[in-house]
Amino acid sequence: MLYHASALPGLHTLLPHPSTHQTAWVYALSSPAAALLFGAPHDDFDLLIDVEADTAQVWECWPGAFAAAFRGKSCSLYQVAEDGFLSGQTGWAPERVSAQAVSVVQETPVPDLYTALQDEQAAGRLYLHLWEDSSDYKGLISRHLLDRLIRCDILDGPVSPRLQQHFGLLIDGLRELQSGKYL
Repeated sequence: MLYHASALPGLHTLLPHPSTHQTAWVYALSSPAAALLFGAPHDDFDLLIDVEADTAQVWECWPGAFAAAFRGKSCSLYQVAEDGFLSGQTGWAPERVSAQAVSVVQETPVPDLYTALQDEQAAGRLYLHLWEDSSDYKGLISRHLLDRLIRCDILDGPVSPRLQQHFGLLIDGLRELQSGKYL
């Protein structure tokens, strides 16, 4: 079985929609805990998410990002059959996609996503790395953010107030590096 989380309850069929990959797909994961991490809106500038040895891993990209993303939010966790899903299409190994509509096998309402994710952590299926003011932690997050800022061409245009608030120094520093000043 695979899992897909959505803020929309009562779905009987999951339809392909374009997302960050610009291709219409239904996204799913083999880990229910990892799927729950996609039950509320956030992006790669809020949380770094991975799956290691069947344990969902999440790192905050700024202090309080986890609570801001999930506190007070609800979703539905949908179970779907693996038939028709492909691996290796998105660049993230745990993610599977289907270009076809997918029938829901089972829906589990999640009335409090924040509490559900804390329960997943208590059960050992999720490890939450809360923001740390340490050079190792900040280095990990900086490398992640640098990749996203460059790959998403964010440095080439106006920056949203949210990104400027959390990462203004990083963005300004990267723009200075790109200016040619140091060549």
